[in-house]
Amino acid sequence: MKKPLDQKPAVDSDEKPFETYLRENPPYTWADLEHYQPDSSTYLAGTLGWLRRGYPTALIGWSGQGKSILLEQICVQLSAGQDLFGKVKVFKPLKVLLIECENGKDVLSRDFRAIMKHTGADPRKVSKNLTIVSDWRHKDELFGPFLLELLIHCEPDLVCIDNLQGFMSTDPNKAENFNNWIDPVLHAIKAANCGLILVDHAPKPPKVGNTEKDLDLSLGAYLGSGTARKANWARTSFELINFTRDPRYRLNFSKSGQWAGIKDVTGKDTNHFFIEQSGISTEPYWKLADNQAAPVKGAKLSVDLAAFAQHLADFPDMSQDDRAEKLGLSRKTIQRNLKRLEAKKRGCIVLPKKARKR
Repeated sequence: MKKPLDQKPAVDSDEKPFETYLRENPPYTWADLEHYQPDSSTYLAGTLGWLRRGYPTALIGWSGQGKSILLEQICVQLSAGQDLFGKVKVFKPLKVLLIECENGKDVLSRDFRAIMKHTGADPRKVSKNLTIVSDWRHKDELFGPFLLELLIHCEPDLVCIDNLQGFMSTDPNKAENFNNWIDPVLHAIKAANCGLILVDHAPKPPKVGNTEKDLDLSLGAYLGSGTARKANWARTSFELINFTRDPRYRLNFSKSGQWAGIKDVTGKDTNHFFIEQSGISTEPYWKLADNQAAPVKGAKLSVDLAAFAQHLADFPDMSQDDRAEKLGLSRKTIQRNLKRLEAKKRGCIVLPKKARKR
């Protein structure tokens, strides 16, 4: 597919810029929309084009979670044509440009060796399709023109930028600062007809803790925002979220997540799945969690569940009131732990209830 950067349409010298734009991008009518058929050739990943040429996607999460390694792994899988974690469809090997600013060659070598080893990606495809640029110089107003030059030189299908804060010296949560930075980036990916993934750090987790009960997952892109503009610039977004005492991380496809085409274990549509870190400091990578069951919200963990289950087995016919008196617990605690046992049988992970202030 010939890219717009290579196209030089003839323009009447007397024609005004907005007239040229309207000629090349005429307004839609109902008839246009009624008979429109999506151009699936613009889809990069996701059954309905979650990653798509000409459009941006945000990856959001708190600092220190492993977003950089996650993005590196996504770059490897996309360049090799692998479905992301076996959950998000990738149509073919993609030419991927990764621009990063925080990791040295030693860290990148460690990361990519581990990722290549554990994903089983084809080294020939990755060598051919993945280009990595470490840049610490081009910030603020210099980044847009630098990005455009890279896109002209590399001609990628997708550019990944790690991270927003590393390429801005001003406060990215102020709308004016963010607009000045993001607008040239969006124009560049439109001109190059490529997709974009931009990593964005979210603010600190809420002081009350980060259990699933504390977080409103519908916030999605707003987890990383101090301004509505910063939450709404991306066409799609996904967030890396971790809950207290759950070793898994939820990869949450909040904004237009239905375009990713993710299915749960029963085959129903969903907007998330769970992944885990390798747990090996010398070989960092991410893997799909074996347990995809949703955690139980706000369950109290003060009672030993194994001892409670044994008591049920020893006295199966005991009433809840008698059981509460026997164990020195309230009837509500008995009911809560019965629910916990049922959740455990279903394979759910039980998260702790938010502690009350004393």
